[in-house]
Amino acid sequence: MRLQTTTILLLCLVTGGVFSTEHAARPERDSNGSALTRIGHVFPRTTIEGTISLDGEMTIGNLPFSAQTSGDTISVSVQGPFGMMAGVMYATADTFVVVNYLSREVLVGHPDAKSVASVSPIPLTLTDIRAFMRGSLPGDLGRFQRGAPRNDSKLLFVSRDSSTTEYALIDTAVSILTQYQRKNRQGATLLNLVLGDIRAVSSVNVAYAVDVDLNDKAQAVRFRFDAVAPSLTTAPIAMPEVPSSFTRRVYDR
Repeated sequence: MRLQTTTILLLCLVTGGVFSTEHAARPERDSNGSALTRIGHVFPRTTIEGTISLDGEMTIGNLPFSAQTSGDTISVSVQGPFGMMAGVMYATADTFVVVNYLSREVLVGHPDAKSVASVSPIPLTLTDIRAFMRGSLPGDLGRFQRGAPRNDSKLLFVSRDSSTTEYALIDTAVSILTQYQRKNRQGATLLNLVLGDIRAVSSVNVAYAVDVDLNDKAQAVRFRFDAVAPSLTTAPIAMPEVPSSFTRRVYDR
């Protein structure tokens, strides 16, 4: 249970840092889906401090975390009880490492590994999660079509395949993803991501509140950022050291 709980927290945290550069609203020019391509700009290097809470089948309140992001690289540290280090997650475009200090185990593998999603309440690969972290959408954006028109600055995009339907809501006034849903063929909501409490950080819009409801609200994940700041350092984010005595689990594609 310790391994599953800490791994869930580490994998979930990377949904948190969602950024998008400001643009003027031009909905009349978005019939070709260009609103989708304009979201997702990020700081070259970012530090995030905040807390995460889980409600539902698993309930944990206000667990502190610290994250660093740089391009496709992210490192997340999670604190456990009494300020002790619970674990560290490090991920790039083609590899990830999760060090669980509580259970003395390390998970390594490829972020596209389907088995990674099986240990997280969010049914996504790490590649998908990293896309949300950038405030963008995973996969080929060409799968989305414009949905029904709205009377505000937001545009709805819809994608359907044989098993799921996806909905993405883009606010063209600030060029930011505000909501994303994934539903199965029966209409049950598998995932509902809502981004709110938008604040300007160095002229970039940042969602300080990230709410994720899973499996028709059976589980909820709440992120609250306390501080988001661009970093001046250009040093690469270091991969965490793995004690040789830790048990190793491999998650390949």
